[in-house]
Amino acid sequence: MYLLITLLPLLGAGINGLLLLPSRASPKVSHIVGVLPIASAFILAVIAFIDFMADGGTAQTVVVYQWLAVDNLTVPLALLIDRLSMLMLLIVTGIGSLIHLFAGGYLHEEQSTARFFSYLNLFVFMMLLLILSDNLLVMFIGWEGVGLCSYLLIGYWFTKDDNAKAGMKAFIVNRIGDVGFLLAIFLTFQTFGTLAFPELRQLIISGTTVDDQTIFLITLCLFIGACGKSAQLPLHIWLPDAMAGPTPVSALIHAATMVTAGIFMLSRLSFMFVLAPVTMQIIAIVGALTALLAATIAITQNDIKKVLAYSTVSQLGYMIMACGVGAFGAGVFHLMTHACFKALLFLGAGSVIVALHHQQDLSKMGGLWSRMRITASCFLVGVLAIAGVPGLAGFFSKDEILFLTYSHGGVSLWAIAAFTALLTAFYMARLFCLAFLGTARFKGKVQETSSVMWLPLVILAILSVSSGWLGIPEVLGGNNVLHHYLEPVLVSVAHPDDHTLELILMSVTTGMMFLAMFVAYYLYRNGHGIITLALSAGVLNPLYKLSFHKYWLDELYSLMFVKPGHRLAILVHKIIDVKIIDGLVNGLSQGLMSIAMTTSNSMTGNVHRHALVFLLGLASAALLLFFGN
Repeated sequence: MYLLITLLPLLGAGINGLLLLPSRASPKVSHIVGVLPIASAFILAVIAFIDFMADGGTAQTVVVYQWLAVDNLTVPLALLIDRLSMLMLLIVTGIGSLIHLFAGGYLHEEQSTARFFSYLNLFVFMMLLLILSDNLLVMFIGWEGVGLCSYLLIGYWFTKDDNAKAGMKAFIVNRIGDVGFLLAIFLTFQTFGTLAFPELRQLIISGTTVDDQTIFLITLCLFIGACGKSAQLPLHIWLPDAMAGPTPVSALIHAATMVTAGIFMLSRLSFMFVLAPVTMQIIAIVGALTALLAATIAITQNDIKKVLAYSTVSQLGYMIMACGVGAFGAGVFHLMTHACFKALLFLGAGSVIVALHHQQDLSKMGGLWSRMRITASCFLVGVLAIAGVPGLAGFFSKDEILFLTYSHGGVSLWAIAAFTALLTAFYMARLFCLAFLGTARFKGKVQETSSVMWLPLVILAILSVSSGWLGIPEVLGGNNVLHHYLEPVLVSVAHPDDHTLELILMSVTTGMMFLAMFVAYYLYRNGHGIITLALSAGVLNPLYKLSFHKYWLDELYSLMFVKPGHRLAILVHKIIDVKIIDGLVNGLSQGLMSIAMTTSNSMTGNVHRHALVFLLGLASAALLLFFGN
């Protein structure tokens, strides 16, 4: 069953890409073929999860076949079925199914969508391979696979140069992180003699002696890989540009697939990371700074998808920070709730974009509440969930991270995370006000999108409320079911019993959140927030520009790396390619041509002369044979 779940998306990708694409099948047919494998995989995943828990939730390995056997390196293509991979399996197939369903309505104007759904199915297959992998090498196949699919999907409309460049940017930046991941694989095998997760865990738990410097290098290289996939400083720059792809792609990347890979990998190897306190500290600091940086950028962006993109970078920083303080369970919890409300927000944005004929500028929206009630209501649920309104999913996962950060990471990290939560509430309320409230700032008639688009929104809105209930803490009368569920597979810090402190911190951050949302509502409720911000930009103008231009990090990277690399490429081309390689080849050909031209002068076409040369040749050969003997 697990093999079937994994292969179903690959089957869908094959049918769409190899059969329907050449035959120019209708978008409706390719949509059905794209949705069915993912939906079937989700149904099978639910059945498999029920059976898995009925058997006690004990981990097992399913060996598909022996892939590599070279000297002392043996790597099977095997699937690791445990509590973490089962949870991720439900998230990827469940959220993925809803996004696939929505995509048919979003791309209704496309002449052919077989290529799109082929890529989208392949994306899910690669992510399933990544999360179900039994060892680092098979994980790396899925790791590279989602990178390839992101390149294909971000640049799906490749006839536009900006889209093609955005796909290339994502691909190249992720390759930087992948170098770190590859080095970690080599070091792990050299140190432990195996790449299998169960064997690595057993070796470490049994007390195998590992040099502190070696474990530091392995974990640091793994984290570099996670920085690429999960868009952390300084490799975060690709994710906002990934908005060039169709909105369902953005939803899939940000909610359930590629960007969650880094957090999943850190959690899968939590038993290794806890042995490297220096690496853990680096992870926590990078996560906190990424969360803060992205949040400060999001408050000034006017592209609805860009706001959500930087929101994702910020929330990923939260998850990374949680892993850095040892709260791997809290990080996975936030990964799960974030998958629900971020998919809802992106698909809601997609619904707005379609209704406004692909308009993404918030300054040209407004007044959509009365025209798109279903989309607006569902989007509001997503906004409240990510802001951390009590009772909704984001509240429980966010506050667990904040409490454990305060307890195990210190006041400084908590202060950064708490301020980031305040900014999150502000920019999300700002986005909602500019898009849905105030007067309409667009032309033409706007109405609610089709049911194939709003139905996934309704389901995701329900999940954005209820998914957090799996982690209700004891201080609020819950049992934190998800925490106990993940205990056997994650090495996480203990949850302190100081309920008074937990309630105080919860109250402080909740109060800050409501204050930030009220301020945003007051400033932007009439849709004139951009004007208000411009009027108040006197003293704040430098800070506003810094945020609006994204700290000029793209320009800085271009100045430091892209332009020098371009100049180096031109120099290498002129000297190595043109003068040395081309010079050698051209010189050789010209020399042979000169020899040919010289010898051809003796071939005049005169029969008598040719006969004389022939006779002289025979005489020379005869003399050589005679005297040679």
